[in-house]
Amino acid sequence: MATRATKTTAVATKAGAALALADIKAKLSEAAANLAEQIGQAAQNKIGTEDSQFKFPDGTVDAGPINLVILDFVSRNKYYTAPYKKGSISPPLCYAIGKNINAMKPSPKAAEPQAPTCAECPHNQWGSDGTSGKACKNSRFLAVVAPDDVSTDSKIMTLEVSPTALKNFDAMVNTIARLYETPPIGAVVEVSFNEGLKYPSLVFSRPEENVNLAAHYARLPEVDQLLFAELDTGAAPSAPPASVPPVRARARAGRA
Repeated sequence: MATRATKTTAVATKAGAALALADIKAKLSEAAANLAEQIGQAAQNKIGTEDSQFKFPDGTVDAGPINLVILDFVSRNKYYTAPYKKGSISPPLCYAIGKNINAMKPSPKAAEPQAPTCAECPHNQWGSDGTSGKACKNSRFLAVVAPDDVSTDSKIMTLEVSPTALKNFDAMVNTIARLYETPPIGAVVEVSFNEGLKYPSLVFSRPEENVNLAAHYARLPEVDQLLFAELDTGAAPSAPPASVPPVRARARAGRA
C-alpha cells in the first residue's frame, strides 16, 4: 500500500509540475509579445549615411544628392561612455527625445540618467568633450518620405542629422518657414553630403514647394510613434521592408 501511495503521489506531483510549467510558458509567451514595449526596435526603415552614401531600407545605395520631404522631426541627445567603433552598435548610457530642446530630460528607460534635465547636464555643455564640442551627442531625427510617395501603405523612413549638420538643418527649417509659412513638411528639400569633410555630414538645400502636401499631411498620425520610439538596443534586423519610390534628386528648372 505504501508503494502504491508513493507512486500515486509521484504521478500527481509530475502532473502538477507539468501544469505549472504550462502556466509558466503561457505567461512567458504573453511577456514575449510585449517585449517591443521594453526594448528599442531595429530601425529597418532607416536611411544610413556611412561612407557618405545614402543606404536605403531596400538595400539600394546612392551617393546623392536626393530629394526628400521631412514630415516632422525631434531632437535626440545621446551620451555614450564607450568610444565609437564602426560596425558595432551599443546603446547610449543616457538619452533624451523631444521637440522642445529647452525642455528635454532623460528618458525613463535610459540606463543611467546623468541629470534631471538636459539643460543642467554637465555632459551637454559646450567644451564637455575636452575640445569645443559636447560629450552628449545632439542630433535631429527626421521622419521622411520621397516627394512622389503618396501611398498610405509605404514605409515612412528615418534620417538622423549629426551634430556637425545641425546648424545647416536648423537654418533650412527657418528658410522653409519664411518662404512657405509652413514647417518642413511643406517643402521638398535636396539632401547631400558636405564634400569638404572626411566624415558624413548632411547638407540641406534648394527648398521647393511640396505639391503633394495633402497626401503627406495625412500621414502625420503615424509619425510620433516612429520619432519617439525608444532607442535601438542593437537587435539584429529582420528582412528589409518593401522598396519605396526613388528619392534621387531631379533637375530643377531655373537652378544651376
